[in-house]
Amino acid sequence: MRLLFFGLPAGVSAVVLRGLLDDGRDVAGVVVPAAAVPHLLPNLAPPVAHLSPPAIPTLSLGEPTDLLALTWSRGLPVLAVADFDHPDALAALRAFAPDVAVVACFTRRIPPAALAVPRLGFLNLHPSLLPLYRGPQPLFRQLRDGSPTGTTVHFMDEGLDTGDIAAQTTVPLPDGLSGPEAERTLALAGLGLLRGVLDELGAGVVSRQPQGSGGSTQPAPTDADFALSTGWTARRAFNFMRGTADWGRPYAIEVNGRTEWLAAAEEWHDAQLDRPSVRHGRHIVIRFAAGVLYAVLAASQSSTMAAKTLD
Repeated sequence: MRLLFFGLPAGVSAVVLRGLLDDGRDVAGVVVPAAAVPHLLPNLAPPVAHLSPPAIPTLSLGEPTDLLALTWSRGLPVLAVADFDHPDALAALRAFAPDVAVVACFTRRIPPAALAVPRLGFLNLHPSLLPLYRGPQPLFRQLRDGSPTGTTVHFMDEGLDTGDIAAQTTVPLPDGLSGPEAERTLALAGLGLLRGVLDELGAGVVSRQPQGSGGSTQPAPTDADFALSTGWTARRAFNFMRGTADWGRPYAIEVNGRTEWLAAAEEWHDAQLDRPSVRHGRHIVIRFAAGVLYAVLAASQSSTMAAKTLD
């Protein structure tokens, strides 16, 4: 089967594409959103453009880790699409003659006309146990809620992550895993599922299960979503902070009538504390509903506290 791959220049898209290429799958080309590559497009960006590799290749030690470098290193064409409903964009997609499209991390909704191009449809890797946690940044939401993590391969329809499920698995994450590491872990699990689904499609077997009613959809996170609660377990707070540290946001938490601002989580212990919190310089220990969290205070807050101490 001929595959058409949809992804983003950065993130886990390259992990999935590399797995498909290493399997010897027939990948016809790669599609990225035009908004993700403005530096590679003319000032008046067309609805669709074929991207060329740079005239002077960048030095790469080993296998490229970003999607465009990987794609060009394997000699595949890259298409940047600004308007998926435009006739020129649809014609460019049809020119690949794909049997199926594979999506791994994509920031654009794909309209019905484009969804109809591959004869077997679109398959999307979504890092949650659908129908739970539809929408953007599902990993953030699962870590914040302390929920079971997993990955799903589903057929795409006009809705947002609402298409029939082709395969799904729970993927427990180790404590303290960073966001990029967690995303990679879920992507690799999704790749394993995707391989099975593609093999079935190649054999003429189509397994799909409607998601049914229920589920949940969350918007993109805001600053307020980084707030913690002492009603959580310390383990939940620790894993949420570690898994979202790459966002670079402070974490607010109300402790004994005072708002503390945390910069990073150091560790957690299944222990007890005889008071809400204990400070030592830039470090703080906080009592949660279960366990205690060892964290680093945000620099601005620790500087303010030091100034008050001097006064």
